[in-house]
Amino acid sequence: MSAVTVLEPIRQRVPVVFSSPHSGAVYPSGFLEQLALPAAQVRSSADMAVDILYDFIPTLGAPLLTANFPRVYVDVNRAVDEIDQELLPSHTPWPGAVQHTQRVQHGLGVIPRINLQGQALYKRALSVQEIQERITVCYTPYHQELQGCLAKTVQNFGRCLLIDCHSMPSVGSRVDMDTGSKRPDIVLSDNHGRTCQLAYIDLLKTLFQQQGLSVSYNKPYSGGYITCHYAAMPQVETLQIEISRQLYMHERDLTLHAGFKDLQNMLFQVMATFLQALSDKQLQAAE
Repeated sequence: MSAVTVLEPIRQRVPVVFSSPHSGAVYPSGFLEQLALPAAQVRSSADMAVDILYDFIPTLGAPLLTANFPRVYVDVNRAVDEIDQELLPSHTPWPGAVQHTQRVQHGLGVIPRINLQGQALYKRALSVQEIQERITVCYTPYHQELQGCLAKTVQNFGRCLLIDCHSMPSVGSRVDMDTGSKRPDIVLSDNHGRTCQLAYIDLLKTLFQQQGLSVSYNKPYSGGYITCHYAAMPQVETLQIEISRQLYMHERDLTLHAGFKDLQNMLFQVMATFLQALSDKQLQAAE
């Protein structure tokens, strides 16, 4: 299994890269046998079909990267050292530095210990070697490919905007800060103004609202590791888009419904207009 798929345009026409780090649905051999939960309860953690929602992106002149493995196997939207040591056998230390972030404390490190309902994923502890192998085979290739796309775009255009694409439950889950709260259709995030110029956010907000969708800014999500980390690259800005799953799927049984195509058409219109604005230099990178 290749860790990452890159859908390339015939020619990149805009200084933008799209990524979908949580839509992977190829389960590595033997992985499901390690789990203490039915497959459906594991699949609910994925950003299901987000890669398909955005599969038109290359026709607009930008690349789209997608992870092929599921986020419950390894989560590339975490720092590589966000290691949850509760996954390891008792008294087994991790051979390196670790970050004790809030995400790790909640069981959602680079190797998640729980699903979005707060249920333990594994029947047994994972060895250091198992975790290191997942990082080597999946995590590292994804970030190498993403960094390469960003660097190439900066080289060709002098700047780059990374758009990280996600979906979210329509109601806050048990592991979220907004547990039980109804969410908007779209959440746009820039780590509270730190990762991209406000002009990008304002235009996207307007375009989504013109499609009849409700939009929130940095609430309940302000941007994950990918959004925050890659904004530190020279001439790179980043933003995150979360889409409510009820717009395109039945959340109870995880199947797509008739609204999927309508949403994809909306996304096409929004992104075509947004990318045209960048191409026409109506939106300039912040100095």
